[in-house]
Amino acid sequence: MRQRPAMREAQHGSASLRNVALGSRPCTVLIGDGHVKMADLPSERAANTRLGRAVWGNVFVGGLGLGLFVEPMLRNPQVRSLTIAEIDPDVAALVAPYLPVSPRLSLIVGDVLALAAPFQQHGALFDCIHFDIWLGTVVTAHGAWLGDYAQHLREFDQLRRVWSPLLTDDPAAMMTAWIGGRLRALRS
Repeated sequence: MRQRPAMREAQHGSASLRNVALGSRPCTVLIGDGHVKMADLPSERAANTRLGRAVWGNVFVGGLGLGLFVEPMLRNPQVRSLTIAEIDPDVAALVAPYLPVSPRLSLIVGDVLALAAPFQQHGALFDCIHFDIWLGTVVTAHGAWLGDYAQHLREFDQLRRVWSPLLTDDPAAMMTAWIGGRLRALRS
């Protein structure tokens, strides 16, 4: 797999990539609709590397962001396929050129909730489903969450209900999401 090139500043529609300095660290920030959606902070890279080691089989991820999870997942020999859904076509257009080329990787532009039914109609099943989606939360420089945490939990509960039928019957199959800065199991 080729080394991911550094992301250059760019704009596509309502989304942009900006290179900034956070303290003494250079950082790429994804901005969509005027709000910071993601930054490639060391903590983000480490969390996505851990996630990449934890998944296996056929993997579905809702939300592309900067795509930091893609390389760790594709380096994992236990991952047979990686399907990513990104709702914002501008984000997909900006980030897709930086994704590795792999026959195991598919990027779909569409709403995660709307995509569940077509996957189910075609008999698609996933061993691991992960939601890394933006629900409008703002994280301050000190890591404090601003926003309706209960609303986030309701949104993820809806995702869990809609996507649970798409998990394989393997008892180890997992559904997870980033909630409150932590990886949480969604499968009940």
